[in-house]
Amino acid sequence: MNIIKKESWIINENMVTDEIIYNDRRRLMKLAAITGTGAIFPSSLEAAKTYPGESLSFSENASYHKLSSTDYE
Repeated sequence: MNIIKKESWIINENMVTDEIIYNDRRRLMKLAAITGTGAIFPSSLEAAKTYPGESLSFSENASYHKLSSTDYE
C-alpha cells in the first residue's frame, strides 16, 4: 500500500483564493465585456452608414433546374 504524504508547503485548492474574490473576478470580467461591447457598438453603426460599396446582386442559376436526382441504388 502506498502512503502519500503531502509536503508541508502544499496547500488545498480552496485556500488559494477566497470565494468572495473569485466571485468578484467574474463580475469584473462581465463588466469588462459589457464595456468593450459598448465602446465598439456605436462605431460599427457609424461604419455601416458610411459604407461606400454597394450590396452584391445574385441571380439564380437556370441550369440547376435541369438537374434530376439519382436513383437510390
